Amino acid sequence: MASAVVADTRSSEEKEFEQRMMKILNDGVIALGISIGSASGLFETMAEFNGPRSSSEIADAAGLKERYVREWLGAMVTSDIVEVDPKKHTYFLPPYRAKSLSRNRGNGCVATVSDGVPLLAGVFQDILNCMKKDGPAGE
Repeated sequence: MASAVVADTRSSEEKEFEQRMMKILNDGVIALGISIGSASGLFETMAEFNGPRSSSEIADAAGLKERYVREWLGAMVTSDIVEVDPKKHTYFLPPYRAKSLSRNRGNGCVATVSDGVPLLAGVFQDILNCMKKDGPAGE
């Protein structure tokens, strides 16, 4: 049984807006990953390496569980933040990227700003509750 082809009737503006919204949402998830890398010390750890390391080596050096470090590395690789060698199963944070992400190896400006992301996520429900007509008064 052949499937019917459905014509896309959206305007170019609709398509562009949808793409923009998807990029914003995707970047929001990436921002949380950057916050995790900053708060956990993973960026600092990776900035200290002189070359690629396995997820186990990175986790051991950071004092973290390898499984979660591997998941985080996957997110950072797909976000084009961390480099991967799929044949050797190693990961690398290039020095020019480490400068933005490491407080010890550069200015850490991205890492510093990323600290605010989990703070906002933590008050998400409080903000929703305050917005309700019958919600708390707020300040």
